[in-house]
Amino acid sequence: MKKILILDKDNVTLRALLQALQRYSDLEVIVANERSDINRGLQQLAIDLVITDIDGTESCCFELIESINRYFPELPVDVLSAPLSPDLEARLAELRIARRFTKPLKADEAAKRIHQQLTNGAVGQLKGLSLTSVLQLMNVEHKNCVLTVETDTEHGELFIREGEIVAAKTATLRGKDAAYTIIAWDSVRIGFQDKPFNVAQEISESFMSLLMEALRLKDEMQLPLAKPQDTSGDEGHSLVQSGATTLLEQQIDSVLEPLPGVVEYCLYDQDSNLRLFKSRRQQPVKNLHPGHLQTKTDDIARLLQAGNFQYMVTNEGHGVRHVFFTFEDVPITVGLRREQSVKKFLQQFKSKFDPPARF
Repeated sequence: MKKILILDKDNVTLRALLQALQRYSDLEVIVANERSDINRGLQQLAIDLVITDIDGTESCCFELIESINRYFPELPVDVLSAPLSPDLEARLAELRIARRFTKPLKADEAAKRIHQQLTNGAVGQLKGLSLTSVLQLMNVEHKNCVLTVETDTEHGELFIREGEIVAAKTATLRGKDAAYTIIAWDSVRIGFQDKPFNVAQEISESFMSLLMEALRLKDEMQLPLAKPQDTSGDEGHSLVQSGATTLLEQQIDSVLEPLPGVVEYCLYDQDSNLRLFKSRRQQPVKNLHPGHLQTKTDDIARLLQAGNFQYMVTNEGHGVRHVFFTFEDVPITVGLRREQSVKKFLQQFKSKFDPPARF
């Protein structure tokens, strides 16, 4: 049973809607007369929808919605209102509203629409379509919905408002990086929920810009790891190995190349000269090496009276993070896809050596 919380200000329109909603046996309508009742209801009950009225003379209704947006960001709010002044219309536009019903209200029609979307409004699986095709369809139709996207091992959600992807999340990512990651998944199962949602906008890029960048990154990640063809370097460092690689460097190379989530990697000598570099990226990062960070991290470790530097992680744009560490006196930089766990990567790396390596 779905629970609806109505803020009752002895308003004739709200009372009419309340009576219309109470005709549905699978809806439980709870009436709150005071702000304290609303806060108590939201904290103690599993509310599915809040309905309130804005009459244009009281600011408390705006403050209530702002509070719900802040503390219950996924709880949808429906608003009843007549046309407002330009200032109030602008203030209302800044709030996250699931639906706005204009007055005079046809209570029976509004109740029917609310009931349909809360209980049985277009929820199911989309089959026979690729994720990009579904997203393009949602964009053309200016849909408001949530797409759940799953693989055998991953789960994510794309929140679509008026056809635009406004938010996304996976188990480890949110926002733009999560959207890039989800769109790159293959062999997905797509769920569709045509229900109101109340999620803050995390993504400002247009749908087409987001989609094109996600597909570019996906293509880039599928390129084989390879040494760049040019031999010119930045800041005096070579892009290809300087001299014959050692046996240890060859072992590290053979371990890193097949590890899941690895986008690129660099091996250096103790003088910070680039020894080996492979990348899947069209615009790889060439000169990120632990030597640049070692002095700073040693200073920080001494200041905090911490242990020795083990590894450092930096997050780059476009869904890549870099891990800096030293193994058997070989400084290494590895670019990982953002959804790849750094600890899991390091565990996999260490386990490939016999006996298992220790940092």
